Amino acid sequence: MSTLKNNIEANFTLGMTAPEVLAEIVRINPIIKALFFHTYTPSKNVQESHLPFPLSRLLFHDASRENVIRLEREEIARVIELKKEGKSPQDGYFLMKDEVVGVISRIWVRNKILHIPLMDFCCECSPSNLEQVKEFLYEIGQKRGVILWSGRSYHYYGVDLLDEKDWLNFLGKSLLFSGYTDERYIGHRLLDGCGILRVSIGGLRSQMPTVVSIL
Repeated sequence: MSTLKNNIEANFTLGMTAPEVLAEIVRINPIIKALFFHTYTPSKNVQESHLPFPLSRLLFHDASRENVIRLEREEIARVIELKKEGKSPQDGYFLMKDEVVGVISRIWVRNKILHIPLMDFCCECSPSNLEQVKEFLYEIGQKRGVILWSGRSYHYYGVDLLDEKDWLNFLGKSLLFSGYTDERYIGHRLLDGCGILRVSIGGLRSQMPTVVSIL
């Protein structure tokens, strides 16, 4: 899998929050001039509910992107400054009440679309599952990135940007990792044409995604 790589060293640490991870990915990739974020109200998904869902609910896909926030490169870097000042990285940028903020993987660079590799997993938190997730990511060519604990399972953020063909390849291989990756998440991402992962807390999601492993 070809990726847009550079030689800038990543400075990830265990315990970093999702906003801090994004700020570091932006620092490593100077071609990222801005990121887009989508705000939405979280609800219980199919895996969390013990009740059968009607077919209409199973096939429902919310394609609305009315509440989209654009943050310039300098604004994203401010997340790190907030951390240095002893404030939560969520203050001012990712502070919501009942809604949450999700980062959108799609980036426009000189009329070309690139993606930050983002993946949502559905397996339980355990040392063996985490090791399986890491092994899978290495196997599909993801050599630089971080795995975060979301409160329900794992999230993955890759450092090296993918073009659209390689992004689809990334989703396809992830779909084959059945039982670990969230297959419904991948289906929604294909319908949207972009990845989205939560980077804040709010409503039903009280756990800020934090780094538990570094590739």
